[in-house]
Amino acid sequence: MEERKEFDELLGEFKHALRDIDQRDELLWVLRLLSSYWELMEEVQRLPWRLRLKYFACTFLIFNYLRLQKQLGREDHSFSEYARKNIYKIFSLVMKDGTDKN
Repeated sequence: MEERKEFDELLGEFKHALRDIDQRDELLWVLRLLSSYWELMEEVQRLPWRLRLKYFACTFLIFNYLRLQKQLGREDHSFSEYARKNIYKIFSLVMKDGTDKN
């Protein structure tokens, strides 16, 4: 019985959060992204705790970098090529050079 109540509450919260989306294609777009987010979070949850903490620390670094580069404004756009190149360059350098293991 409690599970059904929790489900109904969550369903109500989702419907409330999505209530202003009038176009079906826009709703499907958001739902596809939410599904991808769910799958990503499930994959992250499979990481050992130590690696999960590292993952979350680095997701914050990416978020903060995007914020500082003014990539997270209200206008809809892809991230700048400059920001994309920098992030992927960092991934490449860390893969090549490893990490600081002071």
